[in-house]
Amino acid sequence: MPKDVSDASASPEPAASTTATLTKGVGYVLGEADGLVAPIGGGAYYGSLYGRPQVAPVVATVSTPDRAGYWLIGADGSVHAFGDAPYKGGAGGAVRADPVVAAAATPDGNGYWLVTASGQVLSFGDAESYGSITAPFTGLVAAIMATADGKGYWIVSRTGSVFNFGTRRPTASTGRASWARRSSAGPRPATETGTGWRPRTGACSASATRPT
Repeated sequence: MPKDVSDASASPEPAASTTATLTKGVGYVLGEADGLVAPIGGGAYYGSLYGRPQVAPVVATVSTPDRAGYWLIGADGSVHAFGDAPYKGGAGGAVRADPVVAAAATPDGNGYWLVTASGQVLSFGDAESYGSITAPFTGLVAAIMATADGKGYWIVSRTGSVFNFGTRRPTASTGRASWARRSSAGPRPATETGTGWRPRTGACSASATRPT
């Protein structure tokens, strides 16, 4: 049977990787690779995958826009919905040579994007595909973030390369030193494969983002 966790003190040792997302209340929840979900600081708990057979580890925890639910995303492309998060499909069931590494929800919560390590985007529900990374880039993908209007998204690599798709362009740097190098060369022209910038020498990691 799945193990429900009501507070962080009841959770076992963390799994190999941990993701986080905001929920109703003043806290957040941590989603671990084995499917365990641990609420922290008053975060709302809606269920977990702990104890259930999984094809691949959980790699992303994404909250719904109203924070009354969340999705757990597996590296195989599986999607597990909790709370008021609607299930709009997935691509799981078998180990992938190009695993899913991150996900983002649409502004209305009726769809989501999954992105693989190589930058391939999988769309479900009302999430429209605006393209995938087709040009060579340094490092693997670390995160995907949707624009506020849901008409585009950014894909970020572990080395700091930023690729924009849809209606928006990258607007933030990943560090002053990197920004200085990039601005001196200028961004590449926007194409259907996104806009890439020079990679950082240090690694980036995915982080939870606050819905706006």
